[in-house]
Amino acid sequence: MKKWKDILILFLIIIGLFILSFIMLGVYNPHKKDKNSKGVVLNIKKDTFDIIGSLAVTDKYGRTIVDDSLDSNVFVEFEVKNKSEHKKNYQIFITRKDDKSEQIPGAYIKFYLTDLKDSPLDQYNGNKLPNYDELKYLNDDSASKLIYEGSLKHRTSTKYRLRVWIDDTYDISTGDSSFSFKIGVREV
Repeated sequence: MKKWKDILILFLIIIGLFILSFIMLGVYNPHKKDKNSKGVVLNIKKDTFDIIGSLAVTDKYGRTIVDDSLDSNVFVEFEVKNKSEHKKNYQIFITRKDDKSEQIPGAYIKFYLTDLKDSPLDQYNGNKLPNYDELKYLNDDSASKLIYEGSLKHRTSTKYRLRVWIDDTYDISTGDSSFSFKIGVREV
């Protein structure tokens, strides 16, 4: 009986050491998110944008921007994909780029998010569109602001259009003439 007990203890010690070696080598970590996991991803040609020297425009015009090469406003199409086998909730956010140059105050930067049929989403549906200062901060990231929350069924995707411009109430002669930001998506 003692012999079986010793064998069982030795077996458990070997299994424990085997698991510990995998954890220490980084092969297995139950709390680590795999960077290559098939979850929610952003499909976009470029994710960093600059509004530099642009003219201030009305919301009516801003909602119709179709090309950012003409007047330095931002028009971007992008896709959010769920590559997993499960439904996923996600957040689309922007992070203002820090640089030493003076940037236009966020109260004068307007956002308009639509699907590819130009149907506005949630808070972008009314007469008053949100500006940068009115967007909510992400709960755990005070450098980023939420522009949309949604969910995707397994192995599906959704495409969006984002338009960003300087509000027509901004006096462009004040000297501050740029606003730079990065678009991102994360699973929640």
